Parts: sequence; structure tokens; C-alpha cells
Amino acid sequence: MGYQELITALRKGFAVREGLKTKGRDVERKVKSAMEKAKALGIRKDEEIEEIGKKVRDIMSGSNDREKEVRKYGKLNEIKEELLKTKLENIDRESPDFLHLAELTGGFLAWQGATKTQLRRIYNGLRKAEKYLYFKPLLAYTVSRHRAFEPLYVLLEGTFVKEKEEESKLLAEEFLKAVLAYHLFYGGKD
Repeated sequence: MGYQELITALRKGFAVREGLKTKGRDVERKVKSAMEKAKALGIRKDEEIEEIGKKVRDIMSGSNDREKEVRKYGKLNEIKEELLKTKLENIDRESPDFLHLAELTGGFLAWQGATKTQLRRIYNGLRKAEKYLYFKPLLAYTVSRHRAFEPLYVLLEGTFVKEKEEESKLLAEEFLKAVLAYHLFYGGKD
């Protein structure tokens, strides 16, 4: 599965989740909310938007375990697998894949309950580190405290190249800025 398909799945799952958050018990209002969210996220095909509405109807009418259903619909396991096998140093900062990867990472972290404060702490630790190598233990500590950051650790771990330290640090900073932005976009907590 390519980045674009995973991003579409993430956006669909997010639209369903946001649609379910609407107040009240009126199923059709929740369906409408999810469909509007899908349009706002850039899902253009009417069939996909109708599919999101149908999914919200199904979840509202029967399942008690709504969040599990929504997570499954967002294909989080596939996204995590893709993030774990990708290496950031192989991606050009100017390519669309760089932003796709940041969107997947930010969305995944938001779904997993990572907070903005945790991400900012990682970003500020990177900025303040005298040497890029000193940043690695901070990242490892964060992963040990919150397993949702494991894909971020794997992505950034490969960029620790001693010969290109300044360039590596700049790449990681740019990536973390984009991850932070997408984390907030996908409803990451404060």
C-alpha cells in the first residue's frame, strides 16, 4: 500500500471519528457531520463520502466498541507497519513523500493519544542538543514511556549520520515541524 492510500484511509477514519463526536443521539446528524468532515479533508469522490456516512450509520446502530471499529477503519496497523519499515534518510526533503510521511506520522501519533506537549518536548530537545547524537537518548526515553512514538524513533534513528550531522539535524527538525502540524490537524491532544 502506498503513502497516498494510507493517507486516504487515515482521513476516512478521522472523518468517521469526528462524525461520531457530534453531540446528541441523532444518527443522521452524525452521518452528515462525518460526510462534511470528509469533504473538508479533501476526499472528493462521492462514493467514498457515502461510504463514510454508511460506516457511521453502521457503528451507531450496532457496535458498542465504536473506537475499535473506527481504528480498524483508519487502518492504523498498516500505517504503523509502513512507518516502521521506512527510513527518513532515504527520502528527499523536497519530495512529496516527505510530507506524506509526516502526515502519516502525525496522524498516527494523534490516533495513539500522543500529546502536543510530548511532541514539542522532542522537537525542543532536538533544537537544543549541541550534537545531534545527544538527542538520541531523549528520543529513546520518550519511546520507553509511550510506545506510540516507536515509529518516530525508527524514522529518525536512521538519520543519525556523523559525517552529515548538521544536515541530519536540519532534516529531523523539518520533519518534526511537519509532524507537529499534522498531529494538530488530526486532533492531537494538548
